[in-house]
Amino acid sequence: MSPKSRGKTFIAGTAVFCAAVAAFYLLAPQAQPVPPGDLRDAPNDNAAFSNLETLGGVQDLSAPEVSLSLEKSAGPASALRTADCNNVVEPSKEYAKRAAPPEFSKILGKTRLVLFSDVHDSAGVKVALTRLLPELKAAGITHLALEFLPSELQTDRMTPEEINRRLIRSGKWDMRPFERLVSAAKAAGLKVRGINVNGPEDTTRAIASARESMNAMDSYMTEQIMSILGKEPGARVMVLAGLAHVNPVYNFNKPTANTRIPGELIYRGVQKKDFRVIIIAARDSDMTSANHSMLGFLRPRKDLYLPMPQGIQPGCNPEYDPGSLLDGILYPKD
Repeated sequence: MSPKSRGKTFIAGTAVFCAAVAAFYLLAPQAQPVPPGDLRDAPNDNAAFSNLETLGGVQDLSAPEVSLSLEKSAGPASALRTADCNNVVEPSKEYAKRAAPPEFSKILGKTRLVLFSDVHDSAGVKVALTRLLPELKAAGITHLALEFLPSELQTDRMTPEEINRRLIRSGKWDMRPFERLVSAAKAAGLKVRGINVNGPEDTTRAIASARESMNAMDSYMTEQIMSILGKEPGARVMVLAGLAHVNPVYNFNKPTANTRIPGELIYRGVQKKDFRVIIIAARDSDMTSANHSMLGFLRPRKDLYLPMPQGIQPGCNPEYDPGSLLDGILYPKD
């Protein structure tokens, strides 16, 4: 074969090889970022909330992590899927049968933070938490942080009546359930903290510091929660904030676009295993889908807790890939 012919053969062969490589990359399925199937037990080599030292001078956050052994949400995909492709408040009927009385010591493990959802005009949410405060305290909770209190309020030497006079009354809902929750928390020895803005200056700062597509209030409240955990060594905080702020839907493919407190915690470097998200499906709330999912255990004689599958759900829209940071749903017996 002449040098000229060998050159043509080499060029042709190279072209075929390049075409084959291009076809492989075009036709082969591309790897997508996939989060752990259950973020409660994700590997973590760092101390919980170790990045909070810059916020409040915490001296010792080096305690070894203790993994939480929760009931796994394994099961057929069809049993875990929901009507709207997210598992926030509408588990399947078959899966809902697995609800059992809450054991907060197991649910919380060694985590320092649990976020409870509030429906502001639902007395049942506050009634349930007020009744469950002794169990939460026994599980290690030391602080109650409220959306309806300003963050600058110094409450340790205030009476429940004095604190309740400072509750933010911005809506038409009945504030007496909030007042009873505050009084019960003080009586149980919990420290009460506010996480809301104190005035226009805070609002302006929150808007200025909020990242793109971020609700400034969620950014501010997340900052306050992390500040409490950073400044008060040993604090284990239960937060009560509106469901709009605690919404656990999380887009794993677009982490910088996520809103709400759970997403902000992740964005700021807190790992999911270091906090819990629990939605309270009280009967007098407007969470109709959650109430619907209670079929099979209507009028329970006990509080029921349903652990939820985490991560991206099977069959969801690949363009959006909504995942869930929700740990479980609490169905109060009231």
